[in-house]
Amino acid sequence: MAKNLGYDQDALRSPLVAGVDYATPWQVGQYPGAIVNNFDNQFVSALLGQQPLKQAIARAQREANQQIKAME
Repeated sequence: MAKNLGYDQDALRSPLVAGVDYATPWQVGQYPGAIVNNFDNQFVSALLGQQPLKQAIARAQREANQQIKAME
């Protein structure tokens, strides 16, 4: 698909296309769901003005840690 779209010839995208064969996915440690879901939910809440960003980050960290602790 990248070749069909010309991404392999694009100066910005061609390094990404060239790295596909040896690339590894980004991961958030052993409990990605707990971390990503909590931070996503709290950031959306902050963006909607429901809470300050600092509070959202603290809440996301606290809730993610609680979920992780329950899974261990």
